Amino acid sequence: MAEDVAAGRLKAKPSRVFSFDQIHEAHRVMDANEAGGKMVVVH
Repeated sequence: MAEDVAAGRLKAKPSRVFSFDQIHEAHRVMDANEAGGKMVVVH
């Protein structure tokens, strides 16, 4: 799957991207089951 994404054959993007200072909100969204897909926290 990672090779397909890297080659552009598969579109994969996170549903939400949080900055590191939004980690509390990321946990709240995850705990409330509101993510709607994969989430990413950027340091």
